[in-house]
Amino acid sequence: MTPEYGDQTAIARLFGSEGQVVRLMAQVDWRQHPLGSPDSWSVALKVALRNMLASPESFYLCWGAEQSFFFNDAFLPLVGRRVDRAIGAPFAQLWSDIYPTLERYHRDALAGRGSRIVDLPITVAESGRPLDQWWTFSFAPIFDEHGAIAGVHGLTNETTEQVRKRDDERRAAAALAASEHRLRRAQEAGHVGVFSIDLATNILSGTPEFFRMFGLPQTDTTLATTVEQMVLPEDQAIISHADGRRAETIDLHVEYRIRRANDGEIRYIERRAE
Repeated sequence: MTPEYGDQTAIARLFGSEGQVVRLMAQVDWRQHPLGSPDSWSVALKVALRNMLASPESFYLCWGAEQSFFFNDAFLPLVGRRVDRAIGAPFAQLWSDIYPTLERYHRDALAGRGSRIVDLPITVAESGRPLDQWWTFSFAPIFDEHGAIAGVHGLTNETTEQVRKRDDERRAAAALAASEHRLRRAQEAGHVGVFSIDLATNILSGTPEFFRMFGLPQTDTTLATTVEQMVLPEDQAIISHADGRRAETIDLHVEYRIRRANDGEIRYIERRAE
């Protein structure tokens, strides 16, 4: 049946004529709907709908015994292929593919308990195939003019892109950590220590194997002079010092001897720099 003209004018009078969702509401034959004509709607429902329609956030509400579904223009892209039958449809029926995931939060709101769920995984049936998505939802009760709970309003935002980005970053970090672990094991097996020196501060940063080779406590950094002082006096002329590093006059490939800090043992060191 075509919408009753009186209902169309009531929608326009109550909610204006701007916005795509308001036009969709005016196309519903409310005579056949459990909520009845818009003129007969409760003050609480009218106010809740006006607040929802005015919100810039993706906002929906469910009202009455069948939890009839309404939404605003910001929510419209999320409705997708359901748009032709969405306004006024029973919430559980319209969103039957995801309602089992949302049901307990919706029922909590109807019992007066609001909730917010961040990055909730949901499988949505879209174009005949399941799509894995993530959403953040807020559910809260709506009270009528008598103080009774008559519905639920919800704020919804898709977070699929952010979740996948975080997952990619975690996988990349885990792969890097695994690679660094393998490198450390290789360095330990081959007695290879890696270090760098900050020219401005003369701070040396080294790998665990580097500090082990020199008999130094396991740490991340030390003064470069700490290592330089371990070189035997007769080999001091061939190693790098701060002035030479700044002037870039040092030899990149040298061999020298050190006396280890922890046990005094003399070790031969080959250093390759770049």
